[in-house]
Amino acid sequence: MKKKAIEIIFVLSICSMFFTGCQNNFSGMEQDNSQDLEENEVTEESPDVLQGNTPAEILEDSSGDEDGDLKETNPEENQETENNSLQETVISDNSIILYEPEFEEDWQVAYAAVLQEELEKAGSDRFSAYYQDEELASDYSLYDIDKDQIPELIIHRGNCEANAHSTVYTYRDGLKEIDVIYLGHTTLYTYPNENGMLSCMGHSGYACIDKCWIEDGFLHFESIFEESMYDEEGNYIEGKDYTDPNEIVEGARMIDCYPLSSLIALEYYTQKENYINGEVIASDNLPQVDMRTSTKEQAEEFYSSYLEDDGLIYVTAIDRYMNNPQEYMTYSHMLEEDIMYPYISEPLSVTQSLVRDLDGNGSYEYIVYFIEGDDTFCSYRVIFNLQDDVVYAYLSFL
Repeated sequence: MKKKAIEIIFVLSICSMFFTGCQNNFSGMEQDNSQDLEENEVTEESPDVLQGNTPAEILEDSSGDEDGDLKETNPEENQETENNSLQETVISDNSIILYEPEFEEDWQVAYAAVLQEELEKAGSDRFSAYYQDEELASDYSLYDIDKDQIPELIIHRGNCEANAHSTVYTYRDGLKEIDVIYLGHTTLYTYPNENGMLSCMGHSGYACIDKCWIEDGFLHFESIFEESMYDEEGNYIEGKDYTDPNEIVEGARMIDCYPLSSLIALEYYTQKENYINGEVIASDNLPQVDMRTSTKEQAEEFYSSYLEDDGLIYVTAIDRYMNNPQEYMTYSHMLEEDIMYPYISEPLSVTQSLVRDLDGNGSYEYIVYFIEGDDTFCSYRVIFNLQDDVVYAYLSFL
């Protein structure tokens, strides 16, 4: 289980760094291309997707056969916990995987309690409640602003880009709420090697970057960069684009966001940061190479054939604005209206596919790009990754 969780974190971390850029500003400033490290653990009871069972057979087995591949549960018994528990990840209408996080530090326990409290505020139908109340939390980030080896917890709120704001917690001799920061049309970036974090705003042709840091227990802000896409006469400057924060602060990268119900990012925060900072991974922590995806040619043949046969996939999101089904479904079902993104209303078509070993573990991922109808401006990316006989599909904007 530890290996699987670490594998998922490493794959998604590399995905985020590998695919920078976006259709709007600051390489995704208004379309936050953050990673969702939702728990995707597959247990021995999970469907042996690639061993001959068809999607229909697997779904039939999950509905009530004691010997089926999915563990049967009573939906009524789980009604109160299914949406709010940090111990469970829903993988189908009547099946769950229990996940018990292992925390070694007091700050992890304290932050987990905050996440649980935020989940409970919204009740069982938290997604509907979220769109009605801008003070409800949507997701969270972890980043060590003051570089004291304990990350700050950033709880994101707001139900649109204009009213986005976040509550920042720190842990020093106990949990402390230190500030609320307003993040309309704003994305947070790292500030490497010193006390600080970047707040990067871009909207309607204007952009600014602020450095924020912790001092005397409070957040302080200083503007370090601003620019406009227009000249002094108000004319758009042809060819001008927003400046990447990495050009202002070397090594800056977008800070990841995670669903409130996912504790893997909390549990494996240190391992992930060490990996991003170049620490070598012990060989016994690397997943075993699957020969079906060990070369580009084999991977392309495997994934393309599997999707053409409408294989069963586990769909989750690594982008805070995409839908996050966390369910098994067929490939064709994933392409239907409202599945990947709430506002998809036209058929999706493939524009490009790539084969890349994103995490450098010897197995190749399959990256597919989609557009809706004839709209080439707004496009979507799905990263398919084979893990222990299950094909995962990670959703994001381009």
